[in-house]
Amino acid sequence: MNAPLIGTDNNVPLMNALTLSLSARREEASDYGDATVPRIGLTWDVNPALRLRAAWGESFRGPTFDQLDASGDSALLDTLIGRLAPLGVITLAGFYSAPLSFSFPPAFMREARISISAEWRDADLRTVTELIENGSLSLEGLITHRCAAADAPAAYQTAFTDPDCLKMILDWRACS
Repeated sequence: MNAPLIGTDNNVPLMNALTLSLSARREEASDYGDATVPRIGLTWDVNPALRLRAAWGESFRGPTFDQLDASGDSALLDTLIGRLAPLGVITLAGFYSAPLSFSFPPAFMREARISISAEWRDADLRTVTELIENGSLSLEGLITHRCAAADAPAAYQTAFTDPDCLKMILDWRACS
């Protein structure tokens, strides 16, 4: 939107015209949030030969990550590599029903590192706990299924074949 504040008919010294511009853009990204991006501008025509402009605005850029987890979903690799920070690490854990492959040039340009993790170690648990406590890692929406340990065979089948199952917790409390 452009709104003329002063025009040539106003006869204001050193101000042939003054125009305010306002705009906003809505960014919607299902995987990392939405944002409204504002912009404000001012155009000052001192005289017909001299125009000064000033503008302020915000921008929105999707996050990049130092570490990403592609556990169990081989189709995620290219997407995650595109969001990876330079020298970032993608961790592969769990089992994959299809062979793993990815487009090499984007991984090369980011100098991506791929890590394979077969089990949690004490240092892993300490690192994840620290990341959760300092707000760098959120588990919101990650755990999609829970199952009693007695139902482990069915739970494993679900975990490895159901694409909606991101992470599953086996509850061992009933086992003594």
